[in-house]
Amino acid sequence: MTVRCYLEVIGFELLLANVRSANRELLKFDCAAQVKIIGDDTSILAAAEYFLSKNQGEIINIVRPLLEKQVRTVLGPLSSDEIRRKQKSQRDPNGILS
Repeated sequence: MTVRCYLEVIGFELLLANVRSANRELLKFDCAAQVKIIGDDTSILAAAEYFLSKNQGEIINIVRPLLEKQVRTVLGPLSSDEIRRKQKSQRDPNGILS
């Protein structure tokens, strides 16, 4: 029996509604995320433990809540004006935040 671990880059959309900013305003975010397992031995062993035999969709379902929480944690202390300023200053010519 062959068991596989998905180690390629996985990209997916992350839609967040009702993210509360520091000034208590509710915001909505449409984000893109890319996830990849780091190639060192420790990371590959950890990935094997969590993701062995899981397909891309199953991995996204595991990772999505973690990324949602991280985005809320990063954006929560910022005011809505700060978020908008950062968004404008970090946008590349193609309209993608860096």
